[in-house]
Amino acid sequence: MAKRNEVTEVHLAVYEKEARKWIKYLSLDQWEVHFRLAPMDKRAQIWVNYEGRVVTFELSDTWHPEGPLTHADIKASAKHESIELALCPLSYLGANRWQTEEEYNAAREEVVRKFEKIL
Repeated sequence: MAKRNEVTEVHLAVYEKEARKWIKYLSLDQWEVHFRLAPMDKRAQIWVNYEGRVVTFELSDTWHPEGPLTHADIKASAKHESIELALCPLSYLGANRWQTEEEYNAAREEVVRKFEKIL
């Protein structure tokens, strides 16, 4: 049995399965997706190579919530990071201030089109 804050490969499998569900639901199939456990101060995060359309979903190798680690906690983190990926075009352009108005509008439309498909 894992310690309360120890995250195992079983937890990573739950995280991956849930993230892949949301990736499909959010029409994010143009991304090459990887998963791993990693040391961090957060519960989870994504690392994105926007130009190459490669994303690594990371799950903390230790968990920091109050109370025991649950699959619901892991699934919520996977959903959150998947939404972050859906917003990636806007996040990328916001972090790189050299974009043109046309590039920003195209990125915004990309996100809107994704949500049109699913809502």
